[in-house]
Amino acid sequence: MLYRYFSIDFDPYVFIFMILPLLAFLLGAVGYFAAKRLWIGPLLAFFLPLLAIASDQTTLVANLDAWLIYGLTDMAFALLSGCSLMLIQKRWKRE
Repeated sequence: MLYRYFSIDFDPYVFIFMILPLLAFLLGAVGYFAAKRLWIGPLLAFFLPLLAIASDQTTLVANLDAWLIYGLTDMAFALLSGCSLMLIQKRWKRE
């Protein structure tokens, strides 16, 4: 698991429930600013939970449902941030 490589000893749920959604929001913004391709951020955010889940193949197979749930949630966060940036920029252009 990725959280073991940090020098801070924190709960793995902190990584899954706090850090991954923040990374998904950032990926949504990056996907929006990367040549206005809004699909890049959510696609990358869908695979973010694999950083915490895929320590080996048996763990990955046992946690496919968790990856799907957390991946879709992170995908929604990335879409939310990308779409909100798109709406803000359209509003600024009108004014």
